[in-house]
Amino acid sequence: MKISVETGFFRDILKAISLNGLVETPVMTFKENYLGSANIDMANVSMAVCRFAKEAFLEYEVNGEEEKVAIDADKTMKLLRQISGDEITIEKKNNSLIFVSEHERVKVPILEKKEMKKTPLIEIDENGEISLTDTYEPQLSETIPVLHKEIEAMGEFTTTFEVKEKKLSIMQETADGYLFESVIKDDVVSEDLTAMFTTEYLKPVFGATIGNEILLKLGKDAMPMVVEDKTSNYQTVFLLVPRVEYNG
Repeated sequence: MKISVETGFFRDILKAISLNGLVETPVMTFKENYLGSANIDMANVSMAVCRFAKEAFLEYEVNGEEEKVAIDADKTMKLLRQISGDEITIEKKNNSLIFVSEHERVKVPILEKKEMKKTPLIEIDENGEISLTDTYEPQLSETIPVLHKEIEAMGEFTTTFEVKEKKLSIMQETADGYLFESVIKDDVVSEDLTAMFTTEYLKPVFGATIGNEILLKLGKDAMPMVVEDKTSNYQTVFLLVPRVEYNG
């Protein structure tokens, strides 16, 4: 196995598969035509399923059997932030991943980690394409800008999404009465609904996205939130379990 990739893009890959560090030991599977992963946090609250096509890399050589590795996300990210070069090569040697740039070399031990069990909401075909099963029926499906400042507004325990009069809003409110509310999108196609999520899990989900826009899906009843970030070279799908059931 030998791979060359832009350093910043591989940091994005690690951020996505680990849900911005929420998954401590993410598993990556290097297949012949793509890098895939499916990971869930220890609390079973959020999940990341990702696919990065070989075309997303500068060089991608995986011959024969797939290579499956688990790494410490936090330590690996800290080491990769020290690399100054624009490009790194990645090789698997013995029981480690070796990252080499023009001036730096990083060795990351491969750890033991069980694979995540399949979820009834996600399907992955032989080419690694990710799709939602028919059991997931979104009440709302809208492309929106990635939410950063809205979620960082006050850092409260819960964040509420609301659809009212065809407007999608996000809201945080403190126990002593302070409130931040922002309309994310007008003219949405959805009945009125309210969905509440734990902010400490919501932040990593939006922090794990790579692009500037995402597809947001909110389902009926107690179905998870789905955040999808997709281009021709990669697809990431994040699921987050609601704190309370939807009312709509």
